Amino acid sequence: MEKSGLCVILGLVVHFTRIGMEAESIRNMQAAAAALGPPGRPGELPENFRLPYFIVRISREGRLFAAWGPGFQEVSEENLRTLVGHALQEEAPTGVLAAWQLRFLWVEGPERRLVCADIAQERAALVQLAHTCLLAGAAAAVCG
Repeated sequence: MEKSGLCVILGLVVHFTRIGMEAESIRNMQAAAAALGPPGRPGELPENFRLPYFIVRISREGRLFAAWGPGFQEVSEENLRTLVGHALQEEAPTGVLAAWQLRFLWVEGPERRLVCADIAQERAALVQLAHTCLLAGAAAAVCG
Protein backbone atom coordinates (compact mmCIF):
# COMPACT_ATOMS: atom_id res chain seq x y z
CA MET A 1 0.00 0.00 0.00
CA GLU A 2 2.83 2.42 0.80
CA LYS A 3 4.37 2.08 -2.68
CA SER A 4 1.07 2.62 -4.45
CA GLY A 5 0.41 5.63 -2.23
CA LEU A 6 3.75 7.11 -3.27
CA CYS A 7 2.86 6.59 -6.93
CA VAL A 8 -0.46 8.38 -6.40
CA ILE A 9 1.30 11.28 -4.67
CA LEU A 10 3.90 11.59 -7.44
CA GLY A 11 1.14 11.46 -10.06
CA LEU A 12 -0.69 14.25 -8.25
CA VAL A 13 2.50 16.32 -8.15
CA VAL A 14 2.75 16.10 -11.95
CA HIS A 15 -0.97 16.76 -12.43
CA PHE A 16 -1.16 19.83 -10.19
CA THR A 17 2.11 21.19 -11.56
CA ARG A 18 0.62 20.99 -15.07
CA ILE A 19 -2.55 22.77 -13.93
CA GLY A 20 -0.53 25.48 -12.19
CA MET A 21 1.72 26.04 -15.21
CA GLU A 22 -1.31 26.28 -17.50
CA ALA A 23 -3.06 28.78 -15.21
CA GLU A 24 0.08 30.93 -14.98
CA SER A 25 0.46 30.84 -18.76
CA ILE A 26 -3.14 32.00 -19.26
CA ARG A 27 -2.69 34.82 -16.70
CA ASN A 28 0.41 35.96 -18.58
CA MET A 29 -1.43 35.79 -21.89
CA GLN A 30 -4.21 37.96 -20.44
CA ALA A 31 -1.57 40.46 -19.23
CA ALA A 32 -0.01 40.51 -22.70
CA ALA A 33 -3.38 41.18 -24.32
CA ALA A 34 -4.15 43.97 -21.85
CA ALA A 35 -0.73 45.55 -22.43
CA LEU A 36 -0.99 45.62 -26.23
CA GLY A 37 -0.12 49.16 -27.16
CA PRO A 38 -0.21 50.80 -30.59
CA PRO A 39 -0.86 48.52 -33.58
CA GLY A 40 2.07 46.23 -34.26
CA ARG A 41 3.91 46.80 -30.97
CA PRO A 42 3.49 45.21 -27.57
CA GLY A 43 3.02 47.63 -24.70
CA GLU A 44 4.48 47.53 -21.21
CA LEU A 45 4.49 44.19 -19.45
CA PRO A 46 5.37 43.27 -15.88
CA GLU A 47 9.12 43.19 -15.23
CA ASN A 48 9.20 39.44 -14.51
CA PHE A 49 7.26 38.55 -17.68
CA ARG A 50 9.09 35.76 -19.53
CA LEU A 51 6.45 34.11 -21.68
CA PRO A 52 7.26 33.88 -25.42
CA TYR A 53 4.08 35.12 -27.09
CA PHE A 54 2.52 36.95 -29.99
CA ILE A 55 -0.86 38.55 -30.52
CA VAL A 56 -2.94 38.57 -33.68
CA ARG A 57 -5.43 41.42 -33.90
CA ILE A 58 -8.35 40.72 -36.23
CA SER A 59 -10.17 43.75 -37.60
CA ARG A 60 -13.90 43.74 -38.31
CA GLU A 61 -12.98 43.45 -42.00
CA GLY A 62 -10.96 40.30 -41.29
CA ARG A 63 -7.51 41.86 -41.68
CA LEU A 64 -4.78 40.44 -39.47
CA PHE A 65 -2.23 42.51 -37.58
CA ALA A 66 0.43 40.75 -35.53
CA ALA A 67 2.36 42.06 -32.53
CA TRP A 68 5.42 39.93 -31.91
CA GLY A 69 6.53 39.53 -28.33
CA PRO A 70 9.88 38.21 -27.19
CA GLY A 71 10.85 34.83 -28.55
CA PHE A 72 8.99 34.98 -31.86
CA GLN A 73 9.93 36.01 -35.37
CA GLU A 74 7.36 37.25 -37.84
CA VAL A 75 5.60 34.71 -40.00
CA SER A 76 3.65 35.14 -43.21
CA GLU A 77 0.05 36.30 -43.25
CA GLU A 78 -0.89 32.97 -44.83
CA ASN A 79 0.54 31.07 -41.84
CA LEU A 80 -1.23 33.47 -39.46
CA ARG A 81 -4.54 32.85 -41.24
CA THR A 82 -3.98 29.09 -40.95
CA LEU A 83 -3.23 29.41 -37.25
CA VAL A 84 -6.28 31.64 -36.64
CA GLY A 85 -8.42 29.14 -38.56
CA HIS A 86 -7.28 26.26 -36.36
CA ALA A 87 -7.89 28.28 -33.19
CA LEU A 88 -11.40 29.14 -34.44
CA GLN A 89 -12.12 25.45 -35.10
CA GLU A 90 -11.44 24.68 -31.44
CA GLU A 91 -14.59 26.69 -30.53
CA ALA A 92 -13.18 27.47 -27.08
CA PRO A 93 -11.90 30.66 -25.45
CA THR A 94 -8.59 28.95 -24.71
CA GLY A 95 -6.86 25.79 -25.81
CA VAL A 96 -3.74 24.21 -27.24
CA LEU A 97 -2.68 23.93 -30.86
CA ALA A 98 -0.43 20.89 -30.44
CA ALA A 99 1.01 20.95 -33.97
CA TRP A 100 2.48 24.42 -33.27
CA GLN A 101 3.16 23.84 -29.54
CA LEU A 102 1.09 26.93 -28.80
CA ARG A 103 -1.53 27.74 -26.19
CA PHE A 104 -4.11 30.23 -27.41
CA LEU A 105 -6.50 32.65 -25.76
CA TRP A 106 -9.26 34.61 -27.48
CA VAL A 107 -9.82 38.13 -26.13
CA GLU A 108 -12.98 39.91 -27.22
CA GLY A 109 -13.27 43.67 -27.52
CA PRO A 110 -13.60 46.34 -30.20
CA GLU A 111 -11.39 44.03 -32.23
CA ARG A 112 -10.85 40.36 -31.68
CA ARG A 113 -7.42 39.30 -30.43
CA LEU A 114 -5.79 35.91 -30.48
CA VAL A 115 -2.97 35.59 -27.98
CA CYS A 116 -0.60 32.68 -28.60
CA ALA A 117 2.12 31.50 -26.24
CA ASP A 118 4.88 28.98 -26.80
CA ILE A 119 4.42 25.95 -24.56
CA ALA A 120 7.46 23.93 -25.68
CA GLN A 121 9.43 24.75 -22.52
CA GLU A 122 6.41 24.08 -20.34
CA ARG A 123 5.94 20.66 -21.91
CA ALA A 124 9.65 19.84 -21.61
CA ALA A 125 9.58 20.74 -17.91
CA LEU A 126 6.54 18.53 -17.33
CA VAL A 127 8.16 15.59 -19.15
CA GLN A 128 11.29 16.03 -17.03
CA LEU A 129 9.19 16.17 -13.86
CA ALA A 130 7.30 13.02 -14.88
CA HIS A 131 10.58 11.19 -15.55
CA THR A 132 11.93 12.29 -12.17
CA CYS A 133 8.77 11.09 -10.42
CA LEU A 134 8.93 7.75 -12.24
CA LEU A 135 12.56 7.30 -11.19
CA ALA A 136 11.69 8.18 -7.59
CA GLY A 137 8.81 5.71 -7.63
CA ALA A 138 11.00 2.97 -9.14
CA ALA A 139 13.74 3.64 -6.57
CA ALA A 140 11.20 3.43 -3.75
CA ALA A 141 9.88 0.14 -5.11
CA VAL A 142 13.34 -1.37 -5.37
CA CYS A 143 14.61 -0.06 -2.03
CA GLY A 144 11.38 -0.43 -0.11
